[in-house]
Amino acid sequence: MENGQQRMITTYEYGNPEADVVLIQLTGEHELAVLENEVKEIRKRASSGELDFRFIAAKVENWNDELSPWKAPAVFKNEDFGGGAAETLEKILALCTDPGKTYYIGGYSLAGLFALWAAYQTDRFSGVAAASPSVWFPGFSAYMREHRMKTGTVYLSLGDREEKTRNPVMAQVGACIRDACSWMSEQGINCTLEWNQGNHFQEPDVRTAKAFAWVMEKRTGKVVGKAEKMIYIGLVDDECEHLMKMRTFLLQYEEEHNTKFSIQEFHNGLNFVEDYKGDLDIVFLNKLEKAIRFAKLKVEKELVLQTEDRFLAEQDPEL
Repeated sequence: MENGQQRMITTYEYGNPEADVVLIQLTGEHELAVLENEVKEIRKRASSGELDFRFIAAKVENWNDELSPWKAPAVFKNEDFGGGAAETLEKILALCTDPGKTYYIGGYSLAGLFALWAAYQTDRFSGVAAASPSVWFPGFSAYMREHRMKTGTVYLSLGDREEKTRNPVMAQVGACIRDACSWMSEQGINCTLEWNQGNHFQEPDVRTAKAFAWVMEKRTGKVVGKAEKMIYIGLVDDECEHLMKMRTFLLQYEEEHNTKFSIQEFHNGLNFVEDYKGDLDIVFLNKLEKAIRFAKLKVEKELVLQTEDRFLAEQDPEL
């Protein structure tokens, strides 16, 4: 912070100002252009009239300074992290003073990291929507392992190409986020990790919208979207192109049949066996017979489908 001057947070509001549910997202100048679309995507996924919400985007002036939990040397380009998150959190909590409201905090990238860190500092937030969070941040994995989060609902996501970066620090993000989800689950936190297609810069507004929709649904227990029931689906395939085609097919099916899917992607059979928690209604598999044999120990009576290239599926008679 320069010259001892206190930085200001500028807020942008959408939705119903009287709603009982308040979504707070830390953001920067670079995200302002897509906020309206993000709100639209949240409504599409999570608003049936019963799940009305107020959306507050809190824009910081210095991304690396105001959202970092402690000081750290630059990882990308030349700007160090200033460790100003504590002051930023004070300003955010000033927006959360109504005890009759339910507050959720979220964000993308370093803002997602801030949202996670904030939930270790206060129990004011009912859920955390952390899309592609910068959990590679120096020292943050150790911090998570040594502390207990003060919320019970956390959504995590990552692009399937994010850990393939040449930056040695950022390349740790995949391992860090898998560990984070595992630690939270062990602590009894309702946590999910969704893998999106692409790198870190692909559709941040849509990814963050999915995060907020998920935590609202999990916290309230209400139906997300216009569908009568949420169907939880797992896609298991080592080909990103196949996963994209399946997701596109399922999204089209949603629109045509007035239903709603929560889709979790696994990029190989081992990931599925290790990460599956028994919370899926349907699992689409591709050439994973060995994984199926191991997964039977967890799947038991779950419906498991074997898919072919044309999306034709038949039930495995052994499950």
